[in-house]
Amino acid sequence: MGSRYTKFSGYLATDSPEEVKKKQQQNAYAYVERAMDGVEGYELDSSYDEAKKKGILAVYDQYYKEHYSDLGMPTTGNYAQQNGSSGSSGSFGGGGSGYSVYDPYSDDRYMEALNALKAAQSNLPIYANSYEDEIREVYDSIVNREKFTYDVNADALYNQYKDQYVSLGKLAMQDTMGQAAAMTGGYGNSYAASVGNQAYQSYLSQLNQVVPELYGMAYDRYRQEGQDLLNQYNMLGDMRDTEYNQYLNELNQYWNNVNYYKSLLDDAYNQGYTANRDAYNMYIDERNFAYQQQMDALAQQNYLNEFEYKKLQDALQQQNYEKEFEYKKWQDAIANDQWQQSFDHEVEQDKIAEDQWNQSFAHEVEQDKIAEDQWNQSFAHDVAQDKIAENQWNQSFAHEVQQDAIANQQRQQEFELDVYKTDLEQHNLEQERAAKQQEQMYEYLYDKLESGVPPTMEEFASAGIGEDEARQILGNYGFDVNTDGSTDGFSGTTYEEAMAYMRSQGVPQNVTSAMMTESEWVASKASMYTDEGGTLDMSKGSSSLYNDVKYNTYEEYLRNYVNSQINF
Repeated sequence: MGSRYTKFSGYLATDSPEEVKKKQQQNAYAYVERAMDGVEGYELDSSYDEAKKKGILAVYDQYYKEHYSDLGMPTTGNYAQQNGSSGSSGSFGGGGSGYSVYDPYSDDRYMEALNALKAAQSNLPIYANSYEDEIREVYDSIVNREKFTYDVNADALYNQYKDQYVSLGKLAMQDTMGQAAAMTGGYGNSYAASVGNQAYQSYLSQLNQVVPELYGMAYDRYRQEGQDLLNQYNMLGDMRDTEYNQYLNELNQYWNNVNYYKSLLDDAYNQGYTANRDAYNMYIDERNFAYQQQMDALAQQNYLNEFEYKKLQDALQQQNYEKEFEYKKWQDAIANDQWQQSFDHEVEQDKIAEDQWNQSFAHEVEQDKIAEDQWNQSFAHDVAQDKIAENQWNQSFAHEVQQDAIANQQRQQEFELDVYKTDLEQHNLEQERAAKQQEQMYEYLYDKLESGVPPTMEEFASAGIGEDEARQILGNYGFDVNTDGSTDGFSGTTYEEAMAYMRSQGVPQNVTSAMMTESEWVASKASMYTDEGGTLDMSKGSSSLYNDVKYNTYEEYLRNYVNSQINF
């Protein structure tokens, strides 16, 4: 959406004096137009504020002429012309006082500064951009450069090497063939041709070894050409930057000069305008002083007129006050009579209300007596009912005590029964465990007898077998029983004695090393005890470990282990 205000125009170095003046007129018009509408950042002088508030259109025209009369009227027409105003006469007095507004074009100092500004504005520097075509040409050469390729046959240096090595190869071939032929009396042979060709091929292979070096040299030349183009591009860029920086310096100096002469122009205008404004303010002060004298005389006359009028108003107000006072007294008398009548009526009503209250009170006393008799009868009935309920509760309580005694006796009997069942289950469990241990001991004794190892009397006793029966069993298996109940074999009590005995009997080392020490046997036996202790549990270890720790003492374990290994 476009603005309803006139647009500001920018200045160009190529503008003619007529074009500059036209733009100055348009910009002056645009500024005053915004100032009159109160746009922020655009303000008229304080002496015009009141006129602006009152909407006096001529003030616009006066302000424009006062500040921009050197520009003439804008071609678009000013605000006063567009709105049908005839404008002002150009004189502060308006009625022919002869006082003119400030005209900067008649001020020599202002005109000298204006001419200097125009001269400075005519020297706008132009950026030549002399290196743009060369930079573009080198840039195109860089970005459009073909990728590196190498044709060995097109390399002149390679061809020189080729001619040289072919020539040397042929000479070597001829020399070698000649030497080989001399060995056979000067006659050619296949050997001479073979060694000659080998000499020739040797030189050709040397030629092939040169190719990678030539490739590298060609690639280095390609890279150097690219670097040369890049250096040339950077050099031209530096020269362009130098030229552009010089242009910026000249442009900066140009604007410094323009701003300097513009500040001189503004100073000249402000000084001329201020002097003219001071004269105008003096004229306004004199006019206001004369006007104030007239207004003071008029104010004095108005004061006297107002004083006489005030006296008349005070007399009329006093008269009205006395009438209002008499009327108030009459109204108060009527109000007193009405209040007395109302008071007498309220006294009569209070008497009636008191009689009614006494009657109501006597009725309530009678009703309270009746209610008290009814409550006494109800209370006596409640006491009788409570006595009956108490007797019933006592009977019920005695019955519950009797039932609780019966229930306690039943719970005691059930408890004793549970204890008996628990003891019986424990006894049966111990009998089963003892029977299992005895069965395991029987199996152990049987295994030893079958393997040719005689059990000890202690082992028979742990299985519940007496000494006589044990002697009979040992005799049945062919064992000789001594008078002290022992059998032939190892009868020591220490680990060292057992090891020495087995070595003396020729027991292998791997067998003797498997025998547990006393501390190992005690730890292993403890690991297989049940949670309750005292019995062994085969589920807590292997059968072989159980067979090792089932003895009552470590000495029994030693004797049985040693005797089982030497087949007593």
